[in-house]
Amino acid sequence: MNLTAPLAVLVDEAGSADFREPAMGERKRAFAVCAVAVPTIAFRGLLQIIPRNAAGDLLKASHRDFNNSLAVAFADGLIRSKAEVGAFLVDTGAAENIALANRLAKLANDRRAIARDVEGTEQGKSLHPEIKSHDLHYLSFLSQAIFACLEVYSAHNHAIPSFVDFVIDTKGLDEFQQHRFVSEIRRICGKGGIHIGQFEWKREEDEPLLLLPDLFGGILCREDRYRDVGPAAQKLWDAERAGRFKFVNKPPSEQALKTQGGSKT
Repeated sequence: MNLTAPLAVLVDEAGSADFREPAMGERKRAFAVCAVAVPTIAFRGLLQIIPRNAAGDLLKASHRDFNNSLAVAFADGLIRSKAEVGAFLVDTGAAENIALANRLAKLANDRRAIARDVEGTEQGKSLHPEIKSHDLHYLSFLSQAIFACLEVYSAHNHAIPSFVDFVIDTKGLDEFQQHRFVSEIRRICGKGGIHIGQFEWKREEDEPLLLLPDLFGGILCREDRYRDVGPAAQKLWDAERAGRFKFVNKPPSEQALKTQGGSKT
């Protein structure tokens, strides 16, 4: 990973950004986008906490070999590490979230239609294509996870980072949407005094450290849907309450509430 900035922010997702009511008998669905800020000097140490199977292969949260024991070990390692995490979480099957997602998608494409109408050339119109609902929400959640991550990093280090590299999972986004997103993030960060060095779109196969946000979000989504990694998810929720991480848009899980005696924080 040829990064020159002293800090890298790695972003990946877990779950499904498909906003719809679950079919009869279908399990609850959740979606998480996680941003993990890693100091360059901590790359090697963070790579060591990513779990492996018996063959030595790195594991994703969705892999059948990723069990409760490995999830707990990963959660403990991340909490003790120098990494900072911001995450955007959402129940994509909740009626209010479905309605909001549909409104936002319509609003975004209505604005694009207006922008196309005022363009005098086909080339100009091509700069305002419609955006798929999934891509719109993925990019929106990306932004919120990134800024939550930078916020918690700044709070713990008593200063905003001045120079940052980004590595984000591609998620099948076309080049136009990628370019548009990068331009907007660079603009916003620049106004806040943050210089972005490299901005790369990669897969976990190309950048193993992307498994940090994959595993983080995967643990929360798996517990929300299957209830099979409770101890690890509980550790992450507890760390968030303690200010170690920052979650956006979702209250504590049901299991976390039970552990806390049913009171929200």
